[in-house]
Amino acid sequence: MYENEFTRIMDASQSNSLTFFVGAGVSKLAGAPGWGELISDISVKLGIKPKKEYTPEDYLKIPQMYYYSLEDKDEYYKFVESKIDGKELMPTPIHKEMFDLNPVSFITTNYDTLLEDAAAKFCQILRVVARDKDVPSIAGDRYILKIHGDFRNKNFVLKEEDYLNYSEKFKLIETLLKSIFSTNTVVFIGYSLGDYNIKLILNWAKELLKEDFRKPIFLYVDDVLTKEELQYHESRGLAVIEYYKIGEKNVDYLNRYQLFFDALKRYDSYDISEKSAEEAFGVLFHLLEPLNKLKALRHEDVSRKLSKYDVYIDNNGVLRVWENKQIFVRFIEIDRMNEIDRCKLDVNELRMFNTIKRVFEKACLWAIFDEYEHYKIKHFDIQFGDENCLLFKYKKMNKYVSKQYKTLDSNIKKAYYLYKLYRYKEALKLFIEVARQAFATGDYLSFYFAEINCHSLKILIKKNIYFRGSYMRELDGDLLDDRLIEDLFSKLPFEFRRKYVSLKDIHTTALLYKYAYNSFESADKLDEVIESKTIEYGSTSCDRALSRINDYLHFIQGNTLVVDAFAEYKKSVKRIMEALMHKYSIQNKCEIFTDDDFPPQNDRITFDEIDFYCFIECFYPDEIIRLFRRYDIKTIEFKDNNVIERAVRNIVDYYEMIQKENGSFVANSYLQTKIKNVLALLRYIDISLKLFESVCAFILTNDFDHISIKDKVNFLGWQIYERGKNSIRITRIIEKKLLLYFDEHRKAFESGEEYDDPYSEGVTYDNLADYLQSNGKNYISQELSYRIDLLINNNEKELFSSHYFRHITKSQQKKVLSWLGKEIEQNFDYELLTFLLENNYKISDKVKIQLIDLLKKETAEESNMKCVRIYPVKKRYSKLIQVGYACLLGWLQRDEFELFVGISDEFDFYYQYEGFDFEKFDVRWILRLRNPILKKIVENKDVYVKVRKCIVQAMKARKFTKQDNEKLQGILINYFC
Repeated sequence: MYENEFTRIMDASQSNSLTFFVGAGVSKLAGAPGWGELISDISVKLGIKPKKEYTPEDYLKIPQMYYYSLEDKDEYYKFVESKIDGKELMPTPIHKEMFDLNPVSFITTNYDTLLEDAAAKFCQILRVVARDKDVPSIAGDRYILKIHGDFRNKNFVLKEEDYLNYSEKFKLIETLLKSIFSTNTVVFIGYSLGDYNIKLILNWAKELLKEDFRKPIFLYVDDVLTKEELQYHESRGLAVIEYYKIGEKNVDYLNRYQLFFDALKRYDSYDISEKSAEEAFGVLFHLLEPLNKLKALRHEDVSRKLSKYDVYIDNNGVLRVWENKQIFVRFIEIDRMNEIDRCKLDVNELRMFNTIKRVFEKACLWAIFDEYEHYKIKHFDIQFGDENCLLFKYKKMNKYVSKQYKTLDSNIKKAYYLYKLYRYKEALKLFIEVARQAFATGDYLSFYFAEINCHSLKILIKKNIYFRGSYMRELDGDLLDDRLIEDLFSKLPFEFRRKYVSLKDIHTTALLYKYAYNSFESADKLDEVIESKTIEYGSTSCDRALSRINDYLHFIQGNTLVVDAFAEYKKSVKRIMEALMHKYSIQNKCEIFTDDDFPPQNDRITFDEIDFYCFIECFYPDEIIRLFRRYDIKTIEFKDNNVIERAVRNIVDYYEMIQKENGSFVANSYLQTKIKNVLALLRYIDISLKLFESVCAFILTNDFDHISIKDKVNFLGWQIYERGKNSIRITRIIEKKLLLYFDEHRKAFESGEEYDDPYSEGVTYDNLADYLQSNGKNYISQELSYRIDLLINNNEKELFSSHYFRHITKSQQKKVLSWLGKEIEQNFDYELLTFLLENNYKISDKVKIQLIDLLKKETAEESNMKCVRIYPVKKRYSKLIQVGYACLLGWLQRDEFELFVGISDEFDFYYQYEGFDFEKFDVRWILRLRNPILKKIVENKDVYVKVRKCIVQAMKARKFTKQDNEKLQGILINYFC
């Protein structure tokens, strides 16, 4: 009997949707007066003879009469409070029974504090809401809703005018009450069926909620009801449980209530303490079956379903259970069977097993651990997220969206791929249609996800400058209002909400903020562990950080949720990746470990395609570069470089495809951003020569809006000089692009047109010449030599660049020096002079005089210059110091520049050399020096000793940044040891 009611209560307890509506009868068990007793006490104060029974009108009228009879209205509040709070009340066993069922909230018309006291006694935290002002403070917490106010706020509802003005004074509480009745299973306890409050609340709730009204459950502990009376109360909207139908009649009210809770515990279909392994297996299936409809699961989705059994999922995907291991016994038995024995099982049992196993696979759960055994589940394959998205398989996604589909699942996937291909408008339109079809067919999970994605795409489109126009106005009628989206989950059918309670916040910004909070918390903890050198065992901070990022991405991609484009999500990922990079930067640094009792643990980080995806999707190029510099990481290793290289090719191939097809401008822009990220990240990956050749050809064949010549040159520099990767094919590709730029520039110059120079932050196309290498030597380009000859013949000095010099023939080099040597005598140019000196060209006396005049003028100006910071920052006496270099290296005769001694200490050092006063030496000078000058400095033993001493003193004093100290250390080792 009452199976339906008991099931509803236990399901609600399991899914955090149980509410007890507590009346005076429960407080009376603790010694508090009932409503009738309170009215009798007030009657005595008025001189009215108390009655055995009062009418509903009496309950309101008598307190109102008493209130009017008093001149001092405070006396009314003090008297009522004294009758209830004046007694020492203690929580009863019934309070304990209610709290054991883990209700998400209590509603009460009582004024006493028994529920608050019980919460404290049983170590539970609930907020007290007794006035409208308290409602916003709930914020997802469990609470006690005192709908008739309390003594603390002097707003208790008792007299007639309190009821008449209730809606005005308790607007928010009334709204909250409506929400509870529409979403939760409400159990009335401590009321009589004739209670005036019950009648008011039921009528009000039924009128407001209409079809959303769910029958509350009423625990009846009074005299036996007739069949007609029961029918009457059920017609009013109550599911009545009569205590005498579940146990023996009892005169003691405490025992009557206890009968109900005892019967409930016996019925508990989720209690496995006395169940066989097969029955517990059925419970496990019943709990997890709804989750199988999702494509991917978080650990929390499974752990919330199994929370009753104290099942904990660690960060390595292991289900840990202690006292309730019976829940997994039959599953493990079947999983251990060979295929032949498993096929002999009952069809239904095999179906249940396969469902549970798929749920574990979707949640990336690998093993079950109890105090005696660690059992590894025999998974065939665990699919992480969506492989096409994770590895940037845009061509596959593009092929998929080109087809028409009939099923909801296929169209959901198509809409998601459209979003991933940056076809936002098409994605939104299809998600709208999916939501309509899903709702019409009762597929509320697909409807829920589709509506969430519609809302997310709406935000993305409105924020994106590429989509400005009337498009959103056309679709507004098909989209839910922002306010309705916030309440979307609560509007869905109760059974759906019960099954998928862990999904209730994924449609709100709360999910993103929750991700952000958890991510920052995990990352901060990992940083703290690294800095403090804490030794961790079991599930470590590193495990937690990795689990956090994998859990989120798997769930979002697997369930096709449009969440990963938002800044809040990207910040979460970035913060965790920063902490993981911190960990990665120190894991190869060995320390002497002497304590054998606590050996160092093995929690090394190995990056994989998931991390690569996070770098490309969530970072900006400068953020990637800063991160690697911060932790001084020169190379990052991935588990499988081949997978990473395929992902790079997927991005490049799709970009080339949409270029050929004149594809979407939006997709083009977004893909360029990704390619720019790829170029930044590939600096730190030891890629294959084949991929380098491929990417080199790609970036130099195409011109981009968002990828500058500097991005291209930096990529080439890292691969050729830092990684030592080169081939004749790469050299030819660079040469071809350089010559193309050169010819375009010369053509524009000769026709008098302005050349659109691909300049970026000091880098232009002529810098490409620096990467013309062949077998570790400078590559000599005959084509470039020919073009330089044309410049000489036409005297087009403006088109010449010093970057070309090393890559032309020896005969052309001589011609260039002769040509520019004559040119500088006619038109003095300091940069040109520097080039000639560096290439051992002997300058004329006329040029020397021009140089000295320039130095006199500039040193005079700079000597009188006030200490005002200007931008861009210009180093003081920079030209004079460069002349000092030239004197030290023998490019210029020292005697001719003696007049400049005493102006700059740095010039004096290079000029005077062994005769310099080393009290004035500044170690910062050598940080800027190139190899030829450093080699020259150490030639003199006396200078060598003095400079070395200055470097050592500076490093001991720790005057400089970590980066400068490391550079000084390198100079010390390479030149002064």
